Amino acid sequence: MHYPDAAMRLAPEATLRSDPLVLGVWRDMGRPTCFVAGGYLRDRLLGRPSTDLDFTLPGTVESVAAPARQLAATRGTRPHLLGREPRAVWRIDTEELSVELWPLGSLTIDEDILRRDFTCNALVWQVPDGPLIDNVGGLDDLRSGRLTAVSRGNLQDDPLRLLRAARFLAQLESLELDHRTATFIRELAPALAHAPRARAGHELRQLLAARGAERGLRSLLELGTFRHAAPPGSAPDPAWMEDHAAAVGRLAGSRRHPVSAAIEQAGPAAPLALLLRGWGCPDDERVAEYSWPRDERAAATRVSRLLERAIAGVGGHAVERRELIHLAGADFPVLLAAAAAIAGSDRSAAPAWRRWWMQWRRHGALLTSPPALLPSDEIAARCGLGPGPGLGRVLRRLQLAQVRGEVRSAAGARRWIARATSDPEPGEGDP
Repeated sequence: MHYPDAAMRLAPEATLRSDPLVLGVWRDMGRPTCFVAGGYLRDRLLGRPSTDLDFTLPGTVESVAAPARQLAATRGTRPHLLGREPRAVWRIDTEELSVELWPLGSLTIDEDILRRDFTCNALVWQVPDGPLIDNVGGLDDLRSGRLTAVSRGNLQDDPLRLLRAARFLAQLESLELDHRTATFIRELAPALAHAPRARAGHELRQLLAARGAERGLRSLLELGTFRHAAPPGSAPDPAWMEDHAAAVGRLAGSRRHPVSAAIEQAGPAAPLALLLRGWGCPDDERVAEYSWPRDERAAATRVSRLLERAIAGVGGHAVERRELIHLAGADFPVLLAAAAAIAGSDRSAAPAWRRWWMQWRRHGALLTSPPALLPSDEIAARCGLGPGPGLGRVLRRLQLAQVRGEVRSAAGARRWIARATSDPEPGEGDP
């Protein structure tokens, strides 16, 4: 196995003893008795950069407040107390790093280790000179490339750890899931249905942001957690997601995408749109429970419902492509990035996707919000409608007729209104 850092080949103590970030934060806290553990220690030993530090300190929330405030003051910020005892934590965020200080309370450090999720996260270094405490074989698992649960009970106590396993597989390409741990996750997967959706959303968003997102997604499918992480009342479609898992890889950069410029503009909403499509396009109210940023959530929800239409329309009539730009609006980069990722295995279609992208770049603003051909009060008068949903539908339909090239002038708009009021089709053209 390739070890990316000398700490894994030689004595890890040498690397940890001279770690400038840990030592600097420890000094800024006032040099208290404390331990560094969790993801930072794991990533440091794997040679991965990290600026998220977890410290464990003997004492209570109240006694740990002093080093938390001192660290925050030294770094020019304020500490925040998150959660409730016995799992309350002090958090200090700056532009350079994020630090959490966990009080041990009535536990010993050995008892705290046994409560952790995976052995690679159960390594503990006593700052500043050690020792490195490895009570559950975490160092050996890192060297062997295994992601191993500390115990089945620890996974059962916090079902979000079932999702975290897939997230680690997406982020840590050197690790493979231990066979026994995989069995635990399959057995416990239904418990995810009762896990806090906001925390599930955090894990899933991190998974989809990782370069190994495709690998993480496939593990969700294989282990049965994909279905149980979906919103209640939705209709997950694991078969669809399995067929299109490679699309997540294209968005993450591990596979070739036909329009890479679209990925940059689309941001995190594009993989979220694929996830929502795999969950059967749940409505925004259900998706809101995952606490994703509002703009991302709204874009992903809208795009998930337009994906198949975009894939079918890329090689079709220009009118269909203009209409889809209009319906997607400012979210069109998300739609094109996600849809092109799904269809990306068809290299013959790549030029069509690029032409559509150039159409958006040149004419997107005009197609998204075409100039009004008539004042809204004239439209209302001709339709015999006052302000309200009915008038809004007419305005949207008229805009869509403009985008499609069916209406090009004020006179044409008046003729269109006359036809629409004599033979209304209320739902036509609504986004």
